Amino acid sequence: MPACPPARRLASLALLGAMSVLLSACERHGAHDAGTATASGAASVSAPAPAAASATRPASTASDVSAASSASSASASTPGLKRADLMRAVFPHWHEGNDPGARDVEVELPERDDSGRIRRPAGAARTAVTRIEIAPREVIRLDDTHAVMLTEGVSVDDGGVRDDSYASGAWLGAYFFRHDAAGWVLEQRMDGVDYLGVAGTLGDTSVARIGADEFGLIVTGGGCWQGICGTWASVYGIKPGHVATYASTIPTDGNNLGASGDCDAALKAADTAHGAASETDVVATTDAGGPPSCFDINGKLSLATAADGTSEMRIHFDGAQTSGSGDEPAVRAIHQTAVYRLRDGKYVLVAGHDPVPAF
Repeated sequence: MPACPPARRLASLALLGAMSVLLSACERHGAHDAGTATASGAASVSAPAPAAASATRPASTASDVSAASSASSASASTPGLKRADLMRAVFPHWHEGNDPGARDVEVELPERDDSGRIRRPAGAARTAVTRIEIAPREVIRLDDTHAVMLTEGVSVDDGGVRDDSYASGAWLGAYFFRHDAAGWVLEQRMDGVDYLGVAGTLGDTSVARIGADEFGLIVTGGGCWQGICGTWASVYGIKPGHVATYASTIPTDGNNLGASGDCDAALKAADTAHGAASETDVVATTDAGGPPSCFDINGKLSLATAADGTSEMRIHFDGAQTSGSGDEPAVRAIHQTAVYRLRDGKYVLVAGHDPVPAF
């Protein structure tokens, strides 16, 4: 093969060098584009993260009955339904703690008579400024923009000592909030909705939905007196800015096992076959119309909505009681249900019977 002339060889070398430079530049440009695309792809994958974070904001308040202690991922400008935050919105100096006076506040409460009941003369009840130790009991998300915090308040004296003697109850309070751009804002307050309970407490509380736009608060509590024990339930209907008493101190449990040493053995003889009887079976008491000589009855209360949309309160009772006199009184098992329907603002008995004796 003949050798290339020097001039042609130089031209070939020059062309080869130019192609090498061009190829290197293309590689560098391609690497830059690939790096940019990778970075952009990473950003697009992580872009939904803020949306995911915002999706968690309603989680703390979306449930029908909001647990006040549930965590909230809402921003500081839109606080969630946390009990402590709501309490401070009403009482700025209130805080959780064991230091004296941490939860003491002054509020206007209705006056009570000697039996402890709220005086309700014609018109609004008279009020007096009272110092109480207050704590949140329930927080309910009523709808997208309304919530209520229900509280328990116990009177304290000038020295900060709680009035939690056995004969003393507690105040039920209700504080209504509206959600706007600033967060949850106090809209209405009812410091003294009712006074009930024993030993400085309302008792147990629970919440259930009883209508499309309404919730029911159930308060149950009781105690024992001279060997006879009882539990009573009160039910309140709650809507935005409104609390109504639908049932007051309905007997749900009762027994006198501590009053007579013979009752426990007598009631064990109850005929368990009676359990197949009707849910609304009526149990007879003594001929004299007084309470049975022995009884041990337990009730379970529930709220529900009937097919026609009317709210119902049902109490299912189980237990036993004796009736009649003599050495061997008749013993009977109890398995029955009392049904109440909401009519004109009160739960009215429509089926069954409440077998818990009055005492």
